Amino acid sequence: MVHAALKTRTAKAGDGDVAALMDALWAHATKEDGLEHVRARAGPGCIEVIMFLHCDSAENARYCATRILATVHHTSRLFSENYSEPFTA
Repeated sequence: MVHAALKTRTAKAGDGDVAALMDALWAHATKEDGLEHVRARAGPGCIEVIMFLHCDSAENARYCATRILATVHHTSRLFSENYSEPFTA
């Protein structure tokens, strides 16, 4: 399980943004990433994401989650213009 967030550059994340992020995560994940489940919600000033990945280590799961999130951020105008770089915890 990997926890991540995208901080908004505006006051609040929109509910439509959450749905768009979840769709984009699934669209950009590969079989090798091992993505099994995603939960996301609009929080104060960010979108919080929890990604469940089937990986051989926590380090590899964090790497895959970071790669997927970075790809979404860089390829989506919505996220690159309205959100700062995602970070994982």
